[in-house]
Amino acid sequence: MSDPRSIRPEVVVVWGAHPGYQYERDWLLHLLRPRFLHEVEWHEQFDPFALPPGCHVVLVESARHLMEAEIRDVDLGAIEKRRAERLHRLKDVQQLLIWHISDEQGRDGDRWYPSLPSQRTVLREFPHDRFACFEQVGNLPLGPTRSALINLPWLPSSRRQHPWCFMGTLWPGTSREQAVNCFRGRIPNGFAHGSEGFGQGLATDEYVRVLHQSRFSLCPEGHRHFETFRFYESLELGAIPLALHTPEQLGSLFSDPWPLPAFRSWEQAAAFANGFLSDPVALDALQLRMRCWWEQERHLASRRLQSGFHDRRANP
Repeated sequence: MSDPRSIRPEVVVVWGAHPGYQYERDWLLHLLRPRFLHEVEWHEQFDPFALPPGCHVVLVESARHLMEAEIRDVDLGAIEKRRAERLHRLKDVQQLLIWHISDEQGRDGDRWYPSLPSQRTVLREFPHDRFACFEQVGNLPLGPTRSALINLPWLPSSRRQHPWCFMGTLWPGTSREQAVNCFRGRIPNGFAHGSEGFGQGLATDEYVRVLHQSRFSLCPEGHRHFETFRFYESLELGAIPLALHTPEQLGSLFSDPWPLPAFRSWEQAAAFANGFLSDPVALDALQLRMRCWWEQERHLASRRLQSGFHDRRANP
């Protein structure tokens, strides 16, 4: 039997940010299956590593540092210097894909996309219209976090405990507060748990349990962008996500038609949910359509990621 250490990885994931702090890590590894891969950390000093001949490389660049309330110019300069070094050392890797995460406001893309070679493919989370001018920049869904990628047994909507749920920070005067207040007044017995800040809510196990026991999940926009982890965690756990996305926003995220109406108000979303809650057969059929749609979208996202290892210099 051959030594597993002698098997050459098909994909090398180079982390330009600490992987332990990136909520997207498990989603990326999920989309790369079943390829055999190896992970390299390169977010601080450079430790030389070898790339097997013919392997694909995913360089992960994060904008999480820009979410800090106060970041010093000297620290920002050091981060950008290390990124420039990564891009320079990997410039001759033909099968290279850049995966750009945590850039909710697009500020990080504004800083370095203009300097990127046109032949380098970038797949980013959080679509923004202003990046449409960069032909090499595309989008992948934000995806769920590790907590939802656990393959719980499928539970039909009609057998779930809560008609709807919301768990997260309830900022006053925002769409989140409007959503919860609307559903509380129109659909009783929902589960709502508000917190004062990110990461201060329910324990992960309880969060997953409530989603898995909810028929609908309220998925209002985040603090900086309409795309949220909650939306994808709901899809993974079979809770039908309700959001105020526009058709244009949905088109920037997904390849196939979205199975639900594009709601313009939470009152409209509540009326939609109420209609299905009174008809268990129709509710289960809607849940099944959502499940089939999401499985197809997941497959398309994986295929797009795995076909993105492309250097346009090879095909002038």
